Amino acid sequence: MGIRSNPYVFPSKDFKDLSFKRISDNFSGKKEVDFSEIGLILSQINFPQIKINSSLKMEDQILSFFMHPEIRFGPKGYIKESEDFFKKRILYFYKEKKPISFTLLGFPFKMPVPLKTNRILPDMGEVLFLHRLYKIAEFLNKIYPFGVKIYIFGEGGFAPFVGVLPQEAQKYFDFLVFLNKKLNFDKILKIYPLSEMEKEPGFEKFFEENIKKLELLYKQKDKDFLKKFKKVFKPIFRIVNSREYSLEVLMDVYNENLKFNDLSQEAKKIRKELFKKAQKAIFQYFAYLKTRDDLNYLEKKVPFHIPLTVSPKLNRLGIWPIRKNCWVLPYHGVPIFWEKENKWDLEYLIDLRRRNENITKVFLEGDREKKPFFYIIG
Repeated sequence: MGIRSNPYVFPSKDFKDLSFKRISDNFSGKKEVDFSEIGLILSQINFPQIKINSSLKMEDQILSFFMHPEIRFGPKGYIKESEDFFKKRILYFYKEKKPISFTLLGFPFKMPVPLKTNRILPDMGEVLFLHRLYKIAEFLNKIYPFGVKIYIFGEGGFAPFVGVLPQEAQKYFDFLVFLNKKLNFDKILKIYPLSEMEKEPGFEKFFEENIKKLELLYKQKDKDFLKKFKKVFKPIFRIVNSREYSLEVLMDVYNENLKFNDLSQEAKKIRKELFKKAQKAIFQYFAYLKTRDDLNYLEKKVPFHIPLTVSPKLNRLGIWPIRKNCWVLPYHGVPIFWEKENKWDLEYLIDLRRRNENITKVFLEGDREKKPFFYIIG
């Protein structure tokens, strides 16, 4: 099973063997929880016990926290090579006696792929990610005297690139903001739509020009761009909207062990269509990010911010979104609680549906979507 981080796009985990098509659907139970019970669940999650050397300078203590393997996602080298950048920014806030501003880009929408999830609105996966960010801020507040804020920029602007309606992405965003406030995280976690950038003067011009430049690099077979293109193709291919197709055919379409000529005519057609859509989405995706940088948008919105990320790279602090070695992002899968192990995990829905264990569906009281908010195994 392929599991990998990716400096150009979100981390990627492969589906389990899609040749095995026997869907068990061992949903033996059903229950409902309210927000007070969600709060109790969160209070029972153990944040990693991390000891920081108090004799270190304050800025070194903060970086030491992010270097810890229970927190750090990605190579140590990315943090070490960017050490001066991080320290300058921490010390800027310290000298100004202001809270440190961290930023995080993510939470776009639920991926429109039936093998991954069947929801449109956020669920316990997003709650666990928000909780993790809140606990990170709480820990840092013990080290840094002026407090911490984390500014989350929802990436709903990517919706049209992969065939998700803007209205759907907006519903996701609105419920995410609601959950953040309902769980009392909103004093520390501030959520904004990255798509507000599209109102900036020059956005359309930059965006269209960037798409043309990237398409030209592709035609010219530019070595660096082709490397990036190749790295992101598979993850992007597996988020392009495929809801209109049957589950059984999609299991063949996404099955990497099946060569193109081994597919049925229907599966060939769908794989071709998704390949074309993914190719177009990549140019739009990279152009959107480049436009964000051309406009210096994040720096304008949150000056001297320190970027957090789930796509590790230089000048960003890579973090595990739920816990160490949990590779599926909340918006890509479904949340599972392993009762016997007292452990939360995220998994693709198709993998959950092929399990032999007894599975309980848990619904959230008042959830408009009326689909499981999480699942319990055990």
